[in-house]
Amino acid sequence: MSKRQDALCGSEEICRVLVEGAAEAICVIDADGVFRFMNGTAAEWLGGRPVDYVGKTSWDVFPKEIADRHVAVVRQVIETGEGLVTDSREPLQGEWHCYHTSVQPLRDGRGQVCCALVIACDVTERREAEAALRRREEEYRSLFDRVPVGVYRTTPDGRILQANPALKRMLGYTQADLPQVSVAETYANRDDRRAWRELLEARGVVRDYEVQLRRADGSLIWARDTARVVRDEAGRVLYYEGSLEDITHRKEALEALRASEREKQAILDTPKEHMMLLDRSLTIRWPNRAACESAGLSREALTGRKCYEIWGDGTSVCPDCPVALAMKAGGPREIEKQTSDGRWWYVRGYPLRDETGEVVGAIEMTRDITEWAEAQEELRRKESMLVEAQRIARLGSWDWDVVNDVLRWSSETYKIFGVDEQSFTPTSRGFLAVIHPDDLERVQKAIDRSMYERVPYSVEHRIIRGDGTERIVQEQGRFFFDDDGRATRTVGTVLDITDQRLAQRALHESEAKYRALAENVSDIVYAIDAQGHLTYVSPQIAAYGLCPGEMIGRDFQEFILPQDRERVGMDFERALATGTEFPTELRLRDGEGRTHWLEERGKLLHDETGRIVGVTGILRDITERKRLEAERDWLAQQRQLALDAAEMGWWHYDPATKLARWDNRYKEIFEISGYERLNEEILARLDPDDVPRVRGAVEAALDPTNPQPYAVEYRVNRPDGTVRWVEAHGVAAFEGERDARRATSFVGTVQDITERKRAEEQTKWYQERLQSLAMELSLAEERERRRLAANLHDNLVQHLGLIQIKLSLLRQTPNEVERQAALKEIEELVGRSIASSRSLTLQLSHPVLYDLGFVAGAEWLAEDVQALYGLKVSVKDDGHPKPLEERIRVVLFQCLREVLINASKHAQVDNVRVRIERRHDDSVRVTVRDRGVGFDPAVLDNRSTHGFGLFSIRERLQHLRGHVKVRSAPGKGTTVILTVPLSPTAQVAAEGAS
Repeated sequence: MSKRQDALCGSEEICRVLVEGAAEAICVIDADGVFRFMNGTAAEWLGGRPVDYVGKTSWDVFPKEIADRHVAVVRQVIETGEGLVTDSREPLQGEWHCYHTSVQPLRDGRGQVCCALVIACDVTERREAEAALRRREEEYRSLFDRVPVGVYRTTPDGRILQANPALKRMLGYTQADLPQVSVAETYANRDDRRAWRELLEARGVVRDYEVQLRRADGSLIWARDTARVVRDEAGRVLYYEGSLEDITHRKEALEALRASEREKQAILDTPKEHMMLLDRSLTIRWPNRAACESAGLSREALTGRKCYEIWGDGTSVCPDCPVALAMKAGGPREIEKQTSDGRWWYVRGYPLRDETGEVVGAIEMTRDITEWAEAQEELRRKESMLVEAQRIARLGSWDWDVVNDVLRWSSETYKIFGVDEQSFTPTSRGFLAVIHPDDLERVQKAIDRSMYERVPYSVEHRIIRGDGTERIVQEQGRFFFDDDGRATRTVGTVLDITDQRLAQRALHESEAKYRALAENVSDIVYAIDAQGHLTYVSPQIAAYGLCPGEMIGRDFQEFILPQDRERVGMDFERALATGTEFPTELRLRDGEGRTHWLEERGKLLHDETGRIVGVTGILRDITERKRLEAERDWLAQQRQLALDAAEMGWWHYDPATKLARWDNRYKEIFEISGYERLNEEILARLDPDDVPRVRGAVEAALDPTNPQPYAVEYRVNRPDGTVRWVEAHGVAAFEGERDARRATSFVGTVQDITERKRAEEQTKWYQERLQSLAMELSLAEERERRRLAANLHDNLVQHLGLIQIKLSLLRQTPNEVERQAALKEIEELVGRSIASSRSLTLQLSHPVLYDLGFVAGAEWLAEDVQALYGLKVSVKDDGHPKPLEERIRVVLFQCLREVLINASKHAQVDNVRVRIERRHDDSVRVTVRDRGVGFDPAVLDNRSTHGFGLFSIRERLQHLRGHVKVRSAPGKGTTVILTVPLSPTAQVAAEGAS
């Protein structure tokens, strides 16, 4: 019998383990819908433990309609005694799940059906996978049937396993024909099939294999085949699969194009002109023979190159390219241009359009016109050379036939003398008539001397033009003589030098004015040539102990402090590059060694061709201004250092423009971009509850009649979601009097006081908790005194009273037997009194704690807690000595007692584990761990009354330089760790050393 019971118990244990460890949800439900049993998987699905649901009904767990359905199935199984298998989709913890459920009858010892066994399996993932597979199969079938390209599967021996409609149409077969068709029969050349198969099995895949196939009606088509080999796990070929694309029309079009290309090439290779077909990117698509010969490249080498790579600069499109212009304008364009080798070309571009009319390229035709262009250029050059030279030089020429008195003038000579070339006939007499009367004799003498002495002559004189104006000319000439020595011809030139002489005169006047101005202004005036040498320095430079005469011809950089030379040189180079004025600042050391700051403003000088020939400018002494700027910068730096030291930012508000400006710290506090915004945008960052108070403070500070100091605290809502407390101070500046008085400026500081505010709030809360703790301790002391008083009254006092009564009666009892009985009772009462006194003594101060140490005290405390509260406490010590100071030992003992009492009241467990260990840093750690209901540790830091006992423990341990840590979560148990040093003095020393 015992063996049967053991076997039965073992079998039941195995069944229990199997049921509890099953992945399916298993429940036993009676006809009333009450859960009689539930395994862990079912409870976990519902979000709890089996104990939370056993004994409850389906209506307690599920919504009514679901519970009604479940109970109906259970009742049907119980009533009929036959099991059911169902598939359902139901919500669970906010999500829909699919279940495969088996409901079977359970019978009692008499064979009667009493309950139903429900086994449910979550098949949500399997159902979703099956649905996804069906969708993919439908998508594949739809794509397979509708794709315009032929798709197939065949065996290696050529049987067609599968073909889509597009392939059947391509080859001309019906579905009924396919089983009798061999793939080899569809090849126009059976060798192509063998070569294709060898290539496929060697590579595993074939791409874009072009082959000629034979349709069912015998006609031939061209197809592009892409296929792959499909193998099983052992590497055996299962089938070939691939796709066929009908490229017959493409092949025919390509062949027609090739024929057209050959014909076009034969026609276009005949002319000597270069002819090319180009696309929109100017890439050569086809060149004729002449173009290839010109480039020295074959047609293959030239095709695909950019035209400007061959006949241009090689990097970019020619600016005047007629081909590019023709494609852009949509019409022909032509130019004549000369290449780098000196040859001239006539180039014409014709745009090409597609069937929609869009320009897709161009035709370029080029003809060599070098010989014709050179002839034309020579002719134009000869015709215009003399005219252009005379025009540029404003120089006229003349030729006088002395014998026949015929005078010929060039066109420029007519212009110089101011007469019309068509209406005026020049003669020697007419020439002499236009000479200024005061210069006529001098001119005549120069001519006569040249003729008699046979030397060239040169004379400068004035002429009176046809419009009455005077001009100054320089005339040069020479006579030619015959064999008899007679003058026969005179040739010469006449040069208008009026502007030159006037410019020289103006220059002399300008230099005189410039020198007078430069020598009378307070600034230093200077001039530098193109090489950087001084050509002029005004006398004011002498105030710096320098001699102007000694500076002329020297490099200007010599007089600049070495540390400024590079910067001044860079400013000068920048001015040369941009052609603009260049302001700069430099330092000059005077003759006594003192340094002066000078502001230089220079201007570039150009000649008539635009070439830079020098620099002129002024130097102004700004030493005092620099000193003031340095002092201002120093004060600003000191102000900023003071603000930084105080961790403050500054701000400025303009009442007129409503604009606010600030520094980096202000920007950081408000988390705002930029350094200037409208004040309303700043106010939008403030907490809405603080805005009225801030506005009121600003209005009071800007009140011109009675301005108040601006001091306000407010909150700033930053874009990142954080809130910062800010303390702001400010003062306004005013101008005007009485009614005209108004605020002109409002400046101040801001300081982030968030941490201070938090500290104030924490201190306030801390003080409240300490006050509450003090009150609670007073109440606890009073309750302890009342308990001790009651204990003394109920035990010790009553026992002593009875002893007193018994002793009084003993004196009056003569009978020895009665006296012995009374003495025995008194002895028992004395023993009880002693036990009661000992119990009170232990409660007040257990001697074990003082005599044997903390570990022994903790073990006694574990027994006492179990006796008082029924909580089993196991204490484990690491065995290392723990010589705690007395006050630390007492406080740690009291804290451990409070933790154990809290666990007995709130953890809802029957046992707690305590571990005591000494750490390497000479501290003692006590860990109290339970597996109870747990709680959220956040409640310990809020301002409610939760965790008041732990707050008391924390304060007492911190006073001893110890600490407490709490780790807990709802349903996860609680761990409390108490840590104290062996000695607070040693702890302070260790902290100082570290």
